[in-house]
Formats: sequence, C-alpha cells, structure tokens
Amino acid sequence: MPTSLNPHEVRSDAGQILKVWTVNPDFKLKDLSVAELQSDHDTLVSTLAQLEQKEEEMVPLRNLRDDLAAKLKANCTRT
Repeated sequence: MPTSLNPHEVRSDAGQILKVWTVNPDFKLKDLSVAELQSDHDTLVSTLAQLEQKEEEMVPLRNLRDDLAAKLKANCTRT
C-alpha cells in the first residue's frame, strides 16, 4: 500500500517518543503500551535496513541497465 508518510521521519519521531516514555514510565496513551510502540519501532528500523541493503544490491544491475540502454539507443539512432 503506497503511503505519503516518510518512514525515516516516522522512525525518528517514534524514537523521540520512546526516549521520553522510557524516562517517564508512568506516561499513558489510551490503549498503546511502550512495549507495542518499541516493537513497531524496532520492526520499522529492521525493515528500513533490509530495504537499504536490497537497494545497494541493485546498484550494479541499475548501472548495467543504464549502460545497455544508452548503448542500444545509440545503435538505434545511428545515421
């Protein structure tokens, strides 16, 4: 599902809330627990790291794609 949220900003915001919450353990937010927020934050951090790794793995393929597309374009437009 596409989202207009910036996951890095959300991760940062949640990290700030967790810092405050762990210093003030009596703080309450209706049905949200610090453990649930921490779990969701940790899962997002892990997911972002996995995505970054996959992006790095794709760099050589993207470079090859771009080089081949440029070569093919040049060959197709020769005069």
